[in-house]
Amino acid sequence: MSRRIVPVVVICILGSLGGCISPAVHRNVPQFADAVTLATENSKGAFQVVDQKYVEIEADTLVVDYEKTGFDPRKIRHLLTADEELARSCRHSSFQAASSDIQNSNRYRYGRN
Repeated sequence: MSRRIVPVVVICILGSLGGCISPAVHRNVPQFADAVTLATENSKGAFQVVDQKYVEIEADTLVVDYEKTGFDPRKIRHLLTADEELARSCRHSSFQAASSDIQNSNRYRYGRN
């Protein structure tokens, strides 16, 4: 997990330095923040669809194996555990908050709406 975060942090740092050097970079900040929000929402929706399909497959498997194992609905599992789902949800929320902060910061500094 931390190996995935390192490149993102490096890119953010380099992007911040580039923003300090060139004021023209700030023109694209709202579009970037909108893209982050859109990607976060799409990712959240994709996880919900995949989890629903995973649960359906788990249930179908129990139905097919009914004669061997019986039907126990407690055996139906979600794709992610509760802790993993919480971590994913917190990560998505932090991306959305960061996107909002970027947009608000850019508006404050440059008077753009």
